[in-house]
Amino acid sequence: MGLSLGTDLEARFLAVAQRGRTAWLAGDIAEAEHRFLESWDMIPEPKSAYDYGQIISYGMAVFYRDTAQFEKARQWTMVARGIYGEGETASVSMDELAATIHFESGDLEEAYVLFEPHYRNFSSTHGVDLLNAEEPVELPSSIRQGPSRIRHKDVRTTTSGQSRRHLSLAIRTFVSENEAMTTQRADAAARRALILDAADHVFGQHGVTAPLDLVVERAEVGRATLYRNFPDRTALIQALLQRTVDRIRRQVEQLGDRDDALFEVFEGMAQRIVDSPALADYWRAVDSDVPAMRTARETVRDLLEAPIARAKAAGLCRPDLEKTDISLISGMLGAALRGKTRDERAQLAGRALQLLRGGLQGAASGER
Repeated sequence: MGLSLGTDLEARFLAVAQRGRTAWLAGDIAEAEHRFLESWDMIPEPKSAYDYGQIISYGMAVFYRDTAQFEKARQWTMVARGIYGEGETASVSMDELAATIHFESGDLEEAYVLFEPHYRNFSSTHGVDLLNAEEPVELPSSIRQGPSRIRHKDVRTTTSGQSRRHLSLAIRTFVSENEAMTTQRADAAARRALILDAADHVFGQHGVTAPLDLVVERAEVGRATLYRNFPDRTALIQALLQRTVDRIRRQVEQLGDRDDALFEVFEGMAQRIVDSPALADYWRAVDSDVPAMRTARETVRDLLEAPIARAKAAGLCRPDLEKTDISLISGMLGAALRGKTRDERAQLAGRALQLLRGGLQGAASGER
């Protein structure tokens, strides 16, 4: 059993890894990769000493395999081999992972070379000639990392004879099941997005203490679906917080190298306060040391570091503005929450943006 991370580090690690999983489910492969690599970097050296070193290295290989980035998948399989070390169980798992990568990349011969010894071993141990079976054969959980079952006799003939026919069928069955899982992930992501949209609306209308049955009703899902995605109200609210951070990230990426990107992001932040006052007010009231809040704050600061630098280089804002000032700016924009109606909040947010822009740009102009 490997070492565990400290309580604080583990909380931050799991939050980052979960964001990667969420992005993957939503189809945002670039963001998922970024978050998975970030979680990997959070594991202290030597990573092989930690349980999460095994989990993430193996998971990275699976992620790259399932997103058709096969060269990276092979590289991470080698990393995982090094971390898992020696031993029959580790060897079987790594060989079967490598075999599925070879197969999905079109290299059936290499897949066969890796799979074949383990299936022969299975056949001799359990008295089942898996390689030459004419009927469907269930596989035990210990070998389900690779092909999950042989269902039908392969119609394709290969130069390696009957055993290779059935083995290739097993691998192809595994691939087809992976494709089904991908569809399931997409469906799950769609349901999750519906729930978040519904929660955003309900909390905006009735506050964050609104009955979750209203969320279920608006999303048109069952209560079980809600709690399967979000075990409690806190998990749901934190997911909405993460979605807000993700939207800021996408906006920053879309704005590219624009010198005024910083002010465009400020406008987006103000608009979200206008649209979702209850959530904005809740987030302001939550202890800033709560791991999810701290991580979100640090992420937004890091996202705005480059836009701040470009704005300063272009003379659009004062030269002493730093990313740590973002919390103060958020507080200024948060004054829009004093508005009792959406129109009032919009007016206050507009005025706050005007004063903010004028103050930052005025200082820049005065010091040049």
